[in-house]
This record gives sequence, C-alpha cells and structure tokens, in this order.
Amino acid sequence: MDITTETYYAKFYDISEELNKDYDKSGYITREMNKDLTERLNKYINTNGFKSGDILFVGSTDESRQEYGFYLVMNGEGLSSESIFDYILNSKILTKIKENNIKYENLFLEIQDNSYSEFIREMFQNIFQDYDYIEKFSEEGIY
Repeated sequence: MDITTETYYAKFYDISEELNKDYDKSGYITREMNKDLTERLNKYINTNGFKSGDILFVGSTDESRQEYGFYLVMNGEGLSSESIFDYILNSKILTKIKENNIKYENLFLEIQDNSYSEFIREMFQNIFQDYDYIEKFSEEGIY
C-alpha cells in the first residue's frame, strides 16, 4: 500500500526569549539558563505543536557562536548540532525528512526577507557563507 505524504513546508521560529527570559540581555545561554534546557525545550515543542522539520533558534552556551543554537524538531524532540543544515543532510535525518516530505524552500526564502531580526539573518548568512545549502537541498529533493 502506497501512502502519499502531504508536503510540509518547514518553518523557522526564534524561541530564545520564550525559553530564557534573559536571553536578550546576555546574548547567550548562561549556565543558569542551561539547567533543564532539553526538558523545557521538548515540553515547549509539544505544547506549541511544532512539527518535524521545523527549525528553532534557542541560543547557544558558546558566547561567540550563537549559530550553534539551532535545533531541528523531529518527532516532538529538539535535536541540536553545531551545523543545523549539515545535520539535516546527515543520511539518517535526511531519510526521515524525505519520508515525511518536508521541504525547506519557504523557510530559506523567509529568512532572507526582512521579517526576522538582523541578528537571525546574519547567523543564517554566516551558515550559508561556506556552502550552498539551497543547491544541496535541491539535489536531495528537500528544497
């Protein structure tokens, strides 16, 4: 039996301030903020109905590398990697993304739009600086 999965266009959410009220003041996740972060994040994901494939910005404990603070939602959990787009292209994750017919074109286009803060746009520009993820995502059929 062939099951056709409807296309889901992944979304991006900046939830750094929702999870840690003082994130904007510090600019990174402090040791205090990091307590129970995984539990709080996963509860927040499930309470707010984020879907597999969505990308969340939570923030990073590394003061100078906030681009490490992105999480991929998969099956109600937030998964993190130093490079979120390389993580998506990891064969195990990529297989799940393809099985769920998740696409990233709208997310990439929205980030380039002015609807997000300069801080968020700059982080995405830094991530894209060394590698053309749009091309790679297109090759994989997830753009």
